[in-house]
Amino acid sequence: MTPTEENILSRLIWIETFDDVLEETGMHRGALKDDLTGLIRKGYIEVYPDQSATAGTPFYDTDHLETYAFKATKTGLSVVQNRPGAGSTRTEESDPEIEKSNHTEKKHSHWTNS
Repeated sequence: MTPTEENILSRLIWIETFDDVLEETGMHRGALKDDLTGLIRKGYIEVYPDQSATAGTPFYDTDHLETYAFKATKTGLSVVQNRPGAGSTRTEESDPEIEKSNHTEKKHSHWTNS
């Protein structure tokens, strides 16, 4: 998977329009269309008629992807989450459990220093 494909998938947790993905990724229109088409073919993205749709559609026009909305499939999300280095961006500031465990380690570190 390319970095741009991973970037696209990571932004499709919820249904997003083509223009939203275009703006969020900063990609060129043609490159985004190419990557979306590839991700759809791999089964990583589901196509929706619009952002308010509740169900995807198996019928879409690849020449006019800008008229659709998209959402990552479970398979697509799992691919992104299981990539090396992915999913481990938690820090003490963003996750109180890490801060709590670090505090506990510091508190009990004197036990192993003797």
